Amino acid sequence: MYSRLKQQDEERERQRVEQEQRHQRQRQKRSQSPFGDFFGSDEESEEDDEARATSEACKGYYCADSDVCVDKPIDCPCPFDMDTKCFRGDWYVCYRGGHTC
Repeated sequence: MYSRLKQQDEERERQRVEQEQRHQRQRQKRSQSPFGDFFGSDEESEEDDEARATSEACKGYYCADSDVCVDKPIDCPCPFDMDTKCFRGDWYVCYRGGHTC
């Protein structure tokens, strides 16, 4: 019984990681285009459905920009790996590129 629960947990974690990687690749594709995702696509509705399901499953705070669940909103990461998170007072701002805080 315990091993079956552990396997289910591992499978859920694997699916979560795969989904996160898929979203990251999609965000990177959009960021590389000079117009981003200006014209939209059919994938948006699928992403919205997936994001809605993820946010409902989140026990803490759901960061919509980065599709991550954290304890507090201040813990949200920046949406892109190339972003720098700089704290401003009691909040933060994400700067694109090699910005120094």
